[in-house]
Formats: sequence, structure tokens, C-alpha cells
Amino acid sequence: MIIFEERSPILDQSEYRKQIKKKTIDAQKELVVISAFVKIIGLKWLETIIPKNIKVTLISRFSPQDILMGSSDLEIYEICKKNNWKFKFITELHAKVILIDRSHLFVGSQNLTGKGMGIVCNPNLEYGMMTIPTKEEVKIINSIVDQSLEMNDYIFEEYEKWLSDKKQNFILPSFKD
Repeated sequence: MIIFEERSPILDQSEYRKQIKKKTIDAQKELVVISAFVKIIGLKWLETIIPKNIKVTLISRFSPQDILMGSSDLEIYEICKKNNWKFKFITELHAKVILIDRSHLFVGSQNLTGKGMGIVCNPNLEYGMMTIPTKEEVKIINSIVDQSLEMNDYIFEEYEKWLSDKKQNFILPSFKD
């Protein structure tokens, strides 16, 4: 049986982002961000609201094809490394979840991108909600963290080589309006 102890109403993109910012600024210990796609602009936004003493783990899909297509940015690893954040990935991932101090859980359709978080013009239409996580939900998130492969310099360099080779012959398809 599922019991919701406390849950927000469905939040539009703007309110969802505001609530994440509010709870992240007040975070004391830990932030886990799970987002299939991550762009520099989304990570830079998050970087501005995370307290310096917080343990951060970012998990992304980070498939080479997604990076080639522009759904995620390769450089997010370097931003995580600079901030001493863990960056992990699961290439089959499609979840969008944020867990703050194991006390606030955000679940929605938003990726950590400019369009997903509504921090650029013409954003996606996204919705989400905030709840207080149960112990079982925290276990599920911990399981995702444990299943993820941690990015390192060697893997990053292999991604760079693969992308460099593929970009030479890659043309993004264009579509008429």
C-alpha cells in the first residue's frame, strides 16, 4: 500500500523550479539529481543555488548518441569535477528526480536543461510535484545511485574521442515548420 505523507499539488514549470531552488538553498547535507538529459545551462543554474558544503550526486543518461544529438553536453562532467560533485550515468535512464537531504523529493517531467527547467525562451511544457519521500523511495533512489557508473577521466576521454570522430560526418536533420 502506498501512503503519501505530504505532497504538493501538480506544479507548473515555474513553480516547480522555484520550489527546487527554495529547498536546495536550504539544503544541509545532500542533493541527488537524476535527469536523463543535462545541458550546461541547466547545470549552471543548479550550481548557483547549491550551498558549498553539500554532497552532490548527478546521474544522467549520458549516452554518446544523446551528446552527439545535443540532448546533453559533454562538458557537464568538467563542471561536476570542478565542483567536486559525483557524476554518474546509466545509458538507459529516462527518470527525472531530485532528492534533497532525503527529506524533499521532486518528481516531474523536467530534464536539467534550459528548456526542461524553463530558464530559456520557448521552454518545454513541463509539470512535476514535490513530496516527502518514504524510506522505500529513498531506497529506490539509492539503488539508482548504486547502479550508476561513475564518470572518470578515462571514460570522459573515450567519449571525447568517439564524439570527435562521429562529428566529422554528422549532420543534424532539419525539419520544416
